[in-house]
Amino acid sequence: MAKLDNLGAYAESLATQLGAFNVKKYLTSEALRVSRYANFTLHRFLGNYVGGEGMGSTPNFERLQQVADEFRVPYQLTLPTYLTGVARGIAAHTAAWTASTGGADNHGGAGYCKVAEYVGRASRGTDEMTFLDGANSAVNMEKFWRSLIIDSCENTLGTALWATAAPSASVLGGIPYAIDDGVTSDVYLGVSRADALNADLRAYVDSTAEPFSVEKFDLACNTISTRTIEGGGPALADTAITGLTIFGRCQSIARSFSQGNMNSDIGKVGFKHVELSGVMIGLDQRVPAGQFYVGDSRAWTVATNAKRGYVTLLDWGIDQTTIASFMFAFQNVIQVACKAPYTWYKFTNKT
Repeated sequence: MAKLDNLGAYAESLATQLGAFNVKKYLTSEALRVSRYANFTLHRFLGNYVGGEGMGSTPNFERLQQVADEFRVPYQLTLPTYLTGVARGIAAHTAAWTASTGGADNHGGAGYCKVAEYVGRASRGTDEMTFLDGANSAVNMEKFWRSLIIDSCENTLGTALWATAAPSASVLGGIPYAIDDGVTSDVYLGVSRADALNADLRAYVDSTAEPFSVEKFDLACNTISTRTIEGGGPALADTAITGLTIFGRCQSIARSFSQGNMNSDIGKVGFKHVELSGVMIGLDQRVPAGQFYVGDSRAWTVATNAKRGYVTLLDWGIDQTTIASFMFAFQNVIQVACKAPYTWYKFTNKT
């Protein structure tokens, strides 16, 4: 999304308007928690909340990394084209990269993706603006911002996550692009999947047109368990994500099997899910029709810009396009990357 300019007839300091309510602290520390709570995909990719962040800082999650400008994915198998013929291995990559470019020594042979500047907007009615009256309590103001994040920021990120798009400085990398066998998306994180040496960057894809079945689900889980993940341990299918139609079928399957369970911790995670054979299957209405994804959640990393934090309010003012409402423009500085696509399985054309 392009950066927004000339947002309204006026713009004021929101912190001044809200008095004691700490806008910066809320937008950084609280916004990501709210988005994660509302979005099953982000919930699984970010991992557990760790805590320990400073006042007004982006909250710490297991798989959230705060970086300067780009997220580097080490230990890819292929060398840059200008290093053809150099021995493989991390030490060789490092030496070759440094000798050829004078670049950072921890970037040899790595894939990378830029952290994206992602801008969204939300409109709120004049009646809702009473929440921003300094005479009201901070509790009401927090409700207002929680609504803004859930309705707008979370939807902006959720939609972007399920677009078939490559990660870049202005685009959040889409899951359908990352989880691919190289037929549709031949390059990921700057590394070619077509190279035989880069088989680990290829996900499994089953595109047969047929009803989704428990046998197919078991095959995917078993296949993933034959792979290894970062650190040399076995991969484990612990997460599956799908849309409305196939999720309904998973619910029917869960009712038929003793190892099935539905919504066992709905109060904790805040979304509908099915547990089948130890795998949490979540509903995300944005998943493309007929698609089902299953794999190891540890393969994913979410990166945010350490300098600017997770989300920033850019500006606010009267929305000239909507009667009696106000427009808020917010910026996410975030990127999502799959470090191990080979630990994920994608089904398409399923009913």
